[in-house]
Amino acid sequence: MKFPIKRNSSTVKTPALFLDKESPRVIIDGKIDIVLSPSLYWFREEVLPVKSAAQAKKLTPSLFDAVIPEGVYGYHAQQNEDAFWLFAFDEALIAKTIAEVGLRPNQIQNVYFAQNECDDLKTPLQVSEKQVLINHEGVVSLIPKRYTTDSIEAKYFFDEHPRSKYKVTVNLFKNNFIDEKQLNRLLALAVAFVVIYLGAFLLEQQRLKQVLIKQYALVEHYNLPQTSFELKGLKKSLESKQKRQMALRTFLKTMFKLPLKKDEFVQSVEISSKKVSFEIMMNNPKRAEVFKVFLQKSIIIKSAKVKKNIFYVSGSHE
Repeated sequence: MKFPIKRNSSTVKTPALFLDKESPRVIIDGKIDIVLSPSLYWFREEVLPVKSAAQAKKLTPSLFDAVIPEGVYGYHAQQNEDAFWLFAFDEALIAKTIAEVGLRPNQIQNVYFAQNECDDLKTPLQVSEKQVLINHEGVVSLIPKRYTTDSIEAKYFFDEHPRSKYKVTVNLFKNNFIDEKQLNRLLALAVAFVVIYLGAFLLEQQRLKQVLIKQYALVEHYNLPQTSFELKGLKKSLESKQKRQMALRTFLKTMFKLPLKKDEFVQSVEISSKKVSFEIMMNNPKRAEVFKVFLQKSIIIKSAKVKKNIFYVSGSHE
């Protein structure tokens, strides 16, 4: 039994953009459809002992487990003839690529796989000066243009060719995007935090100065020896407190200089007199090592682990 790719209509109303890792920046007003390049997803065809695409989707992660790099992926499954077409895709990478070409998430109307949109492709599509899109034995792939003798512009094909019914559900706001309002809120919060900290630091400095003056006055008034046990204890206590304050100051300075990329941010921070713990949202688990090396300059890391794209860190700032 065959299940051909169904098309939405004979007329394409929304323009489409072929999105590849190396796509140049564009200037587009209004809504647009995205056709994902094979470089932005993994594809395989499998005959599975299930009856529906929903059941096949549940098996998809395990089928890609040993094939694709470790990471957090979205999955899609659809029936095609007597087999299933299975897809795995990195939502964060797609969102990042869309941002790099100059588009906003709210401009994207629908997202499609090139595998579906070019299932009946006969002539190679030129997608860049060096690459063309082909359908070879049912699999849509990118190859160097020099291996073809004839091709047509991809834009003309996608503008005239009706879309398939297989839209891809991609969370374009996941991990990678902070809109302008959110960014302004974070900046305001950061400024407020700095003001509060500086105020507390200056107050502690003033208190220390007053205590030292009182200490000197007591020594002079009662003619206390400089080597008395109480005097040494008080001095040691104040020095320890100042040391913690300076260590905390160094830690906060480090936090504000974290080498965050535009799609990364500090998700939460907890600070006590000696301990700190926080979470950093990253765009790639491998970024954890960069943050770890940077943080070791100001804190003693006691626990560091990565879960999905979140780096959990706890330690001491003295």
